[in-house]
Amino acid sequence: MAHVEKYTMADVTGIFIHYDRSPGHSLSNKDIDKSRTHLNYNLAAADQPMPQKRFLRIRLKQVKTNGRKNQNVMVDWVITQPTDVKETDSKRFFQDVYRFLIDRYGVQNVISAYVHMDEVGNTPHMHFSFIPVETLEDGTEKLNAKAVINRTELQKFHKELQAAMDVRMGYHISITSGITKAQGGNKTISQLKAETKLVEELPQGKKKLLSQDVSYSPEEDRHLKELAAQGISYLVKKDAIDEDRKKFQASAAAINSKDRLLKEKESELEEKEALADLIIQTSCSPSAKAYPEMVKDNERLIKYAEQLNQDLHTVAVNVGSEIMKEIPIQTTLNYNDIPEEPSKSVMKVIQGWFEQLKETLHDLKDSILNMAARVHIFSRDYEDPEVEELKDDVDKELPDFIDKDEIETRAEDLEYSPNQYYR
Repeated sequence: MAHVEKYTMADVTGIFIHYDRSPGHSLSNKDIDKSRTHLNYNLAAADQPMPQKRFLRIRLKQVKTNGRKNQNVMVDWVITQPTDVKETDSKRFFQDVYRFLIDRYGVQNVISAYVHMDEVGNTPHMHFSFIPVETLEDGTEKLNAKAVINRTELQKFHKELQAAMDVRMGYHISITSGITKAQGGNKTISQLKAETKLVEELPQGKKKLLSQDVSYSPEEDRHLKELAAQGISYLVKKDAIDEDRKKFQASAAAINSKDRLLKEKESELEEKEALADLIIQTSCSPSAKAYPEMVKDNERLIKYAEQLNQDLHTVAVNVGSEIMKEIPIQTTLNYNDIPEEPSKSVMKVIQGWFEQLKETLHDLKDSILNMAARVHIFSRDYEDPEVEELKDDVDKELPDFIDKDEIETRAEDLEYSPNQYYR
């Protein structure tokens, strides 16, 4: 009646094409009757109208993931219509199953729910695909297929679906009875097709073997087909097939493990090569060579700013002291006693400290020019929005005594003669 599969992001493109029969793509399933494809329909179209892969990517950004490429991002329940569903109730059956599933896994997580009516030799079935999201105690949504489709869920799923369908359909349908087992139980669609084809090829009188309630894998089907061609299919022992399958699975696992390690090493090597290229490129650029000097310029600017504040404070103290010497000490200050012009001693103090301030300001201007010019060099070398924003901020905050043309001139000088202004 129902079969479940989990898929990684690498798997979903082909699965989505199978679901919606995307035009322009060759389908691996050769048992599709294209004259009946128009009878297929998607029950989730109203709840999730976006293209399947686009919705999957958007929803994954909203939940917490582990970031690994092999993480399962989608689950697909394949629901086959039981034989005792009335022909006129087929669509109502799938609609009721769809409502049961969205209540169980959340309508916000459903990707699609395509009902296929066009596959030769198969009863109608629905692919209900959804993103397995677990809601933690603190309300965090987490991608976790292992927790959503766990052993407990698999054990109770069919019984709870049976109870729900009996109520919704109004009559009993054989979801968990022997009728479903005769249809193939929880086998995949490909398994059912393979077994049906094999039965037709078995010698007369040897077909009873496959009517038993035994689930065969694709590897087992190939064994049976080879033996059936020789007329000895009745000698096949499932234990022997199981032993062969285990050996094959162990070999495949070892190959996959080595392949995974090789890909990881290749990825690591590519990252190191890319980093080496970047180091070579950046170390040879004028911007990379200028960066250490930008740090020194910044340190000099800080030092000059501190010195300027100290000089201004000293000037204020000395000038104020000289002026106060010329004002008679009185209980009440008479402003008429303040000299209209400063004395020679006051002017001498002002002139001395002004010359010192001029020298400090000259050095400060020079360092500001170096800093601004190097930011302009960075802006030309790297087309980066953050660097461009930094350049605009520097230009905006420049003092009035620095012209922008001076910056460009200094930038050219630094590129062609970088040591000219280093101190």
